[in-house]
Amino acid sequence: MRRSLVCGNGHTFDVAREGYVNLLPALGSSKDRHGDTPAMLQARRSFLAQGHYRFLADALTDMLTGELHPSGTETRATGILDVGCGEGHYLLHLKRQLTARSGRADLQFFGLDLAKEAARMTAREDSQVGVVVGNTMVRLPFVSGSMCVVTNLFAPRNVCEFARVLDDRGVLMLVIPAPEHLGELRALIPLLPIGADKETNVIGQLSGAFDLEARQVVEQRLRLDHQAVGALINMTPNAWFVPEAQKFPLSVAGALEVTARFIILRFRKSAQADRGVPR
Repeated sequence: MRRSLVCGNGHTFDVAREGYVNLLPALGSSKDRHGDTPAMLQARRSFLAQGHYRFLADALTDMLTGELHPSGTETRATGILDVGCGEGHYLLHLKRQLTARSGRADLQFFGLDLAKEAARMTAREDSQVGVVVGNTMVRLPFVSGSMCVVTNLFAPRNVCEFARVLDDRGVLMLVIPAPEHLGELRALIPLLPIGADKETNVIGQLSGAFDLEARQVVEQRLRLDHQAVGALINMTPNAWFVPEAQKFPLSVAGALEVTARFIILRFRKSAQADRGVPR
């Protein structure tokens, strides 16, 4: 494995022993923190490892499977990038399932996240995944047109950069929570609100660069114990905003049934997307 990377300007970036590379500038203070905290990432790994959101990962895989079958002599990019990959759960699920279903050995999988601990956790799980610590909202550290798929689950979106790194027929997969997501838990705990116009705003944000190709709402009824409820709250930005005293009301002391509901949006890169986008 290469132990350092060099950019076009001659800057060198060391590859950590876990296999990821950090492209962020050094923190100015020990109190500064980039992205999700280690506690949030550990809570997410604990919750997802129990299979609570497996239905979402499977639905995402199903919507991408047909995109990756060999298509004669047509030349396509081979990169699949998860922007905001977190601890790697969905990226690694896609790598296992899409590689097996497509029968292709040429696919390359990459993850990018703002949190160094997220990159470390992902790289430790699979050394064949290229993981980068970087900022979604600046130029992404990938060659223009090198990706056939970009996925973005519950993370910030950089429309111009998504369009730049995707090839001419590239697919962008977005996942957002539906307004009714975890409604039963919201009735008990003051979770951050989900705007009724969130989907409309997201589609509008991508207008001009991407065309909406498919939409699917997926949901599942979950039965969560007290520990799982805690992990569910603490793995998201709710960990920062919900007061500790309100995270575990007496009514959640036992098992709680909640409905998880998500919206998956599949976009195709527009023919006009590259106009005015720097290469």
